[in-house]
Amino acid sequence: AILYAKQPMGAECGGGGLPEPVTKGYVEPNVNFWKKAIELLDKTDNVLVKHDLQTEKSAQLSGRLREELQFLLGVSEKELSGTTLSDEEYDQISCIGATFENISLEILSSEGNELYRWYDVQGADKKIAVVADVYTANADNNPEQGVLYEAVGPAYEIYVVVEIEGYLYLTRGAVFSYREFKRPMDELRMTDEEWQEKVEAYPATGIPSWMQEIIVPLKKTPEPNETIFYSTGC
Repeated sequence: AILYAKQPMGAECGGGGLPEPVTKGYVEPNVNFWKKAIELLDKTDNVLVKHDLQTEKSAQLSGRLREELQFLLGVSEKELSGTTLSDEEYDQISCIGATFENISLEILSSEGNELYRWYDVQGADKKIAVVADVYTANADNNPEQGVLYEAVGPAYEIYVVVEIEGYLYLTRGAVFSYREFKRPMDELRMTDEEWQEKVEAYPATGIPSWMQEIIVPLKKTPEPNETIFYSTGC
């Protein structure tokens, strides 16, 4: 609660100045998605409880996730109905990235190996780029045998014009970048670590043709700065 509480302030001779402006955030109002996410979380909980696999930690994390999902669902329904969000709701949206970062760190933490900041994470879990082989085309009558991979590249920035309280805003968010490619049958299955090295060296690997029309290429690839990128998650 203290994260969102507004502290009182006093100033001699009225020198406190104007209050900080409220940052207007926006949630993609995909109501069906948020409802399905809550449903999936509930079903997962039921399975864990049924088979006596639910732990105190998993129950706590599930509760935190459900709370955030219900908040996002509620905001989506308000946006679609034209209901104005409160300052507190805008504040919660503004730090939603840090909230999910904290939940993710809790999931990855273990006894004796607590993680407090994202750049404390080591290995493949640190990056969102992951890969999976989803289909093996090995029929004898297939002249183009190979293994089909689907993957996630680095997070892309997405710009969307949305209506907030009757005004149009250009908003910026993050979105997964879909990748798809084939490899020969005789090669070992690609691991997440190998994929992360590959996409870092060749950022355009696996970008399908339909994505080319909606991507604006950068003139220069930004230099990674983990101190800034992993500072708050916002």
